[in-house]
Amino acid sequence: MMNFEVYKFPPRETVGGIPVFVEDDEYVRNYDQISGDHLQSISDNGINPFMDENYWQSIEKQTGFLLEKHLGQMLDRDLRILDVGVGTGRLLSDLCGCEKYGVDISLSYLELAQAKGIEVCKAKIEDLPYTDESMNIIVCTDVLEHVIDLHASISSLLKVLKADGVLILRVPYRERLNAYFSDTYPYSLAHIRSFCEFELLILFERVYNCKVVEWDLCGYTWQRPRLLDGSKTSRAFTKAILFFARKIMSKTLFQRFTEQICSPCEINMCIRKI
Repeated sequence: MMNFEVYKFPPRETVGGIPVFVEDDEYVRNYDQISGDHLQSISDNGINPFMDENYWQSIEKQTGFLLEKHLGQMLDRDLRILDVGVGTGRLLSDLCGCEKYGVDISLSYLELAQAKGIEVCKAKIEDLPYTDESMNIIVCTDVLEHVIDLHASISSLLKVLKADGVLILRVPYRERLNAYFSDTYPYSLAHIRSFCEFELLILFERVYNCKVVEWDLCGYTWQRPRLLDGSKTSRAFTKAILFFARKIMSKTLFQRFTEQICSPCEINMCIRKI
C-alpha cells in the first residue's frame, strides 16, 4: 500500500499501483527505449547489452558494501532508504530492517522493483516528490552522468535527505564520451558528463557544504589497460592476460592483479549532509 505521508504532493496518475509524478517527454521516451532494449535482451538471452554481468556485479558489490556499512551506523529506529535510479531494484532487494523506496523514469523497471518489495514511483531526479528531509540514506548509482541539470538534481537529492543523512553516489570515473556522440550510437542521449574525485570533492564540500566521508575507485576492466596505450590491440592483449590469470590465481589475488594492470571506470562516494 502506498505510503502517502512520504510524498509532498499527489501524483498525476497511478499506473499498476505505481504513482506517476512526471509527464512523458522526449527525455523520458529516450530512456524508455534504453530500458526496453535492456529488458528485452535480458529476456531473450540473459545478457545485459550495456554492461558485462561480472563487471556489473563487482561494482554493485562495492556500492552495496558501503550501503550496508552506513545503514549499520544509523541510530534511527525507522530508517528510510531511497534508491534514485532504482532500475530493477537489485541493490535494495535483500536489505532488511528499513523502509525501501525507489524512483525511476522507466515504468518497466519500476514494475520489477515493486515486485521486490520496494515502494516505487515514476519521477525525475530534478523534482523528487518526497517530503523534505524524509530519507536517512539516498543511493544514486549511474544517474548523474545522464541528467540535464546537474545542479537541480543534486539540490533535489539533498533536499529530501535528512540532516546528518548519507548520500551514496556511483558515477563513471574519467570516462571518454566520444562514443556517445557517434552517428552510429542508437540513442539521442546517454552519458553527457564524467567525473573525477576532485570534481566531486569540490562540488559537494565547497558548493553544497556537505562532508565527503569516504570514496573508492572500482570497475577495473581490460577495456581500460593501465600500462599500455589504450588501443584495440592493447585492450585485447590485456584481456588475454586476465583470461589466463583468472585460471591460475585465487579470486583475491586476481582482483589485486587486475587493479595493477587496469584503470578504474567508476567511483563510489559517500557524502554526509551537514
